[in-house]
Amino acid sequence: MPDKSEKNRRNQILSDLRKKAEEEFENSLPMSRDSFKKLFNYLDNELSENDCDDTNRLTRSFLDQTGIANSQEVLG
Repeated sequence: MPDKSEKNRRNQILSDLRKKAEEEFENSLPMSRDSFKKLFNYLDNELSENDCDDTNRLTRSFLDQTGIANSQEVLG
């Protein structure tokens, strides 16, 4: 059975691996996490007032309004 220092070392390794995986995921996103949050808030507001038309119209509108250049990649 590992001693306390070995358990701490293993926990630190796991923590580092999780952090690295999160960073790699975030770096793979087509826009920042903050932009995604703003997009989701925008969609929540718009869809609370309007029915969904099963298109990307609202998302495209948000991307155009905020100047996101790689909209095709975001919609991908």
